[in-house]
Amino acid sequence: MKNPFKKIGIIGLGLIGGSLAKTIKGNNLNIKVFGVDINKKALEYGLRYNFIDEGSTSYEVLKEADIIFLAIPVKSYYKVLPLLKDFLKTLDKKPIVSDLGSVKGHLVEFAQDVLSPINVEFIGAHPIAGNEKSGIENAIFNLYKNKLTIITPTEKNKKETIENMIAFWKNLDSHPIIMDPYFHDLVFASVSHLPHLVAYALVDTIKRLSKEEKINLFEFVGAGFKDFTRIAASDPTMWKDIFLENKKNILKVLDVFLKVLNYYKKLIEEDKEKELFDVLNKTASERRKLS
Repeated sequence: MKNPFKKIGIIGLGLIGGSLAKTIKGNNLNIKVFGVDINKKALEYGLRYNFIDEGSTSYEVLKEADIIFLAIPVKSYYKVLPLLKDFLKTLDKKPIVSDLGSVKGHLVEFAQDVLSPINVEFIGAHPIAGNEKSGIENAIFNLYKNKLTIITPTEKNKKETIENMIAFWKNLDSHPIIMDPYFHDLVFASVSHLPHLVAYALVDTIKRLSKEEKINLFEFVGAGFKDFTRIAASDPTMWKDIFLENKKNILKVLDVFLKVLNYYKKLIEEDKEKELFDVLNKTASERRKLS
């Protein structure tokens, strides 16, 4: 499939932005990649290992980009987008701006409100890929292969832009699907943000119990606990931002989760053996349906 973008800018060379750059260059897609980061060591790493063709702490390096991806914590959008706007309005040829963030909704609106006055189009994207590590040194080649990428256009986006975004992600062997930005936030509050919050809370629970019982319970954890809480080792800045920026949806799904926990608690308190077995059995069957 033909590459719709020949020159790509990435703001933020951490795990996600670094993996995008590494995947583009590693697949020899004939795309030039420009990187921007406040961390000079990340830029040096990207240049040394040929993840990027040029890197800088300044947006000036992005002047030839066809598209610019934000790969930064979502609360940083409020600071970065107005600064990026000031730079982009000096250019004759305007790029598209997209992102790789886990919250869309009002952030897509904000980005479009900031950039539309200078005739720069913003279209949201969220590749469903990553792990608990951070930093460009942990960038993963083909991170997006066979993974979903959610593209969240609005009525402000051109048909050509949407088609080009779909083609771009397909060229990385991802599976792009279109979703409303606000619906996206409800979906991923449920299947991504809540699990991360629960993982953090479980580790915190064991820490508190260890203090109360004056014993280090972490000495006794097994593979199940480690598997379940792996994502609690994720970047706290990134997840703090996600929890707060998607607050309305996270509180909604958290209320349901707490009701379910209280229901399980009640069954245990009242020795409801049959009911407890039934709900565990049904839940186990549901989980086994997942590949």
